[in-house]
Amino acid sequence: MKNEVSPSPSNETRPPSGHDSGTADSSAELVTAIAAAAEERNATDTVVIDMADDSSIADHFVICTARSTIQVRAICEHAEDEATLVGREPISREGLEFAHWALVDYGDVVLHVFLEDTRAVYDLERLWHRAPRRDWNAVPACNQKPPAGLRSAGT
Repeated sequence: MKNEVSPSPSNETRPPSGHDSGTADSSAELVTAIAAAAEERNATDTVVIDMADDSSIADHFVICTARSTIQVRAICEHAEDEATLVGREPISREGLEFAHWALVDYGDVVLHVFLEDTRAVYDLERLWHRAPRRDWNAVPACNQKPPAGLRSAGT
């Protein structure tokens, strides 16, 4: 996993949310891939916030907690690997150097990985309390995804 994404004319400014993915199905598939990847790396308290009607920042936030800075980095790296399998690359990455709060930004979906104390300080769930929460396990794409150890290179 690279720690930085070089700016290019295509990502210097963010298009309105949702436009990076092209479809709501693609966003849902990405949310599922990222949330499942976080859980596979033992993230806790994974929450998906539907931001589409409340913010132009992104359509969804995936927020989770890690127990160490090593785990923060592992969750981000695995989420990126899984996102690549559904055809998505991040626009940017932030916070991986100190890894108390790291994020991986896909435009329409933003992954936030916090250490427990840092998550309590910033409390994004309280900040966005009016935005609906989504059950990422209920997304059909998640039910079709085989466990990590059973995936072949082509899937």
